[in-house]
Amino acid sequence: MSLFYAGARVSEPTNLRVRDFTYDAEFPILHLTIKGGKTNMVAIILECAAAIRAYLDVAPHRDDADAYLFQACINGKPGHPMDRSTLAYLFQWYAEKAARDVRAFPHMSRATMNTAAYEAGATGEDIQRTVGHSSITTNRRV
Repeated sequence: MSLFYAGARVSEPTNLRVRDFTYDAEFPILHLTIKGGKTNMVAIILECAAAIRAYLDVAPHRDDADAYLFQACINGKPGHPMDRSTLAYLFQWYAEKAARDVRAFPHMSRATMNTAAYEAGATGEDIQRTVGHSSITTNRRV
């Protein structure tokens, strides 16, 4: 899932629409709506983009740009956005598939993204803008 690399809040990927998955040149992009209603373009890794593309190739909503990208099925009817608890469950399920007996939460990937960005030389201001923090001091706690 893209949020592993984007540092997104849990609710942000659940609100993605089909139109929010695009490419900028050859780079796959997600257009996240972040805190405050701002849009944030986040590049994702090619393997993640390939998984999303494969999913959309078989999804009944693939041609509906306004449809939720990741849909839940409620009472047998698709079309609803995936909720935070389902996303957290899937996050944990995939973490366990990757490494036995591990506890993982979506927010852990957000903190990991911030730390990795600092280690890669990103400025505090760039990280703040990417993750939608209103104060730079929030990032300094990483």
